[in-house]
Amino acid sequence: MSCEEIAKLEKCSRTTILKYLKIHKIKVRRTARRYKTGCGLAYGEKVRHNRHMRHKKEGQNIVKMNEWRERGYSYRKIARELNSLGVLTKAKRSRWTGKTVWQVLNKKAKVFDFT
Repeated sequence: MSCEEIAKLEKCSRTTILKYLKIHKIKVRRTARRYKTGCGLAYGEKVRHNRHMRHKKEGQNIVKMNEWRERGYSYRKIARELNSLGVLTKAKRSRWTGKTVWQVLNKKAKVFDFT
């Protein structure tokens, strides 16, 4: 049984289970490092086999955002366009805002060159 399964049964966190296993000197196998899907990854990149790679579809969205920006669209207007097209953010559950578009175009888009 895994620590996660025990934690669900006991209705506590996995780290609490690990802490008590350590206190009682019960050895636990180390698992592979986990990556969260949206946290810490820039828009336009993904993790595959523990390597950071380009995310093709998100890269196409970045190119589209850059084109709209060159046409004179505001960040807020780009966000409205993305939301109307049903384009998902990295978190997959939130909506685009002008600030997130700005962050993608000015900060995070520098990870990979999508032009």
